Amino acid sequence: MMWVICASLSFPFSIEIQNEWILLSLPLLFILVYILAPVQHRNKPLSKRILIRNRKLARVLDIVESILIILLVNEFKEIACTLWIVKLEIIISMIIGKGVNRYATGN
Repeated sequence: MMWVICASLSFPFSIEIQNEWILLSLPLLFILVYILAPVQHRNKPLSKRILIRNRKLARVLDIVESILIILLVNEFKEIACTLWIVKLEIIISMIIGKGVNRYATGN
């Protein structure tokens, strides 16, 4: 479902969103991923080792995606905007997942 939203919104947003907004929001999005990753579920708790591995992997992949967006934003704005929208959707899903997990566990 989210890829449909991304595909339908990426082109109109790529025309309206300025390159500066995309570039300025990347550090904030990285901080959110740094804080929120990984999202656990109460039915599938992660061991300490897996938790640390997933946290490192999420941070490395976020850095790679941010570098890719930075490289593409001037020449291929539609692709960079689509990647940026996907990144926003992932972070929104992480925020919802953290909220659901805290509500379910009572923390």
